[in-house]
Amino acid sequence: KTAKHRSFEYERVEGDFPWAIGVDLGEPLNTDPEQISSKPRWGAMEVWRLINSGTWSHPIHIHAEEAIILSKDGRAPPPWEMWARKDVFRLGPEEESATILEIAYRFRDFNGTFMNHCHNTVHEDKAMLIRYDVSSPDHTQLLYTPVPCWGGGGFSDSFEVPTAQTGDGTGVAGPLPNPIDQWIPADIHNVTFPDGSSASLADMPPHDEFNPGFEERTKID
Repeated sequence: KTAKHRSFEYERVEGDFPWAIGVDLGEPLNTDPEQISSKPRWGAMEVWRLINSGTWSHPIHIHAEEAIILSKDGRAPPPWEMWARKDVFRLGPEEESATILEIAYRFRDFNGTFMNHCHNTVHEDKAMLIRYDVSSPDHTQLLYTPVPCWGGGGFSDSFEVPTAQTGDGTGVAGPLPNPIDQWIPADIHNVTFPDGSSASLADMPPHDEFNPGFEERTKID
């Protein structure tokens, strides 16, 4: 219930770099090596929601740590995925993929700078890749950004997005988007939380992850 919650929406946008990731229900981000999208603390537990805004296929690879799947489209994962540690998660309309995944992380192996990206090569090459940093609780200075070059490289200053330290809330479920029926069948609108309470996703306020952008398809059949 006290875990920090974050949301990542994998979407298509207009422009020369059409693949982006919206962080914590905010504006979509393209690749910027100096930009820190999230900043988990070493040793902390966090719950991340991965959202497919459209019906494109996105094999999402989150570097450095492995997570367990809490839910797939509001349902428990199948037995062969339950409690298994994974670092690649399948978003899309294919069998055994999902539109919304809730995953739980314990950041305990490494500090440093890592990537969250789509492994569809066309998508990651067109900027569906963002940076996240893991640091010790007593480390307040931002990690510098390495700048490689033929002469050996150097470093530049980094900056954080507004929710990098806070995420979008706390708990397993986090903020609940709408209209959920654009992507998820009606029979799983009602979600039961670990404390036994329940809520209808259709009653929650709208967010952009269920409002497809430029050239996104609009419905899972």
